[in-house]
Amino acid sequence: MCSGIFTSVLLLDDFFMFHDYIFYTFINSDIVQLIVYIAYAIFLFWYILRFLKFILSTLYIFLVLAIGFFGLSVLTDLIFESKGLQYFIEDSFKFIGLINWMLFFSITAYNALLSKLQPLELNDLK
Repeated sequence: MCSGIFTSVLLLDDFFMFHDYIFYTFINSDIVQLIVYIAYAIFLFWYILRFLKFILSTLYIFLVLAIGFFGLSVLTDLIFESKGLQYFIEDSFKFIGLINWMLFFSITAYNALLSKLQPLELNDLK
């Protein structure tokens, strides 16, 4: 549930550009963007601590890669202006992060479903 909520918040923020455009237009400050990134980092830190035991039982390398590439995207966004090649690099990091994020949750969900399924025995069919 927490994974779905966090993914949905990230999706909506990126799709509607809340921290890039909407909040920035009303408040007109770079501090808003920094506050949003800090809030995401705090939630991510809590999420990892809360589910660490479960995460370590999965193929967590994809989650680590996703967080790393999302971090590179944020760093690129904070350091450079979002235009031209810098915009392409930022979105490339975000795209690679998104692929790893999707892989982590897809593989984890698939393995969870497989562990819940029990094979039918011939005696069960009678």
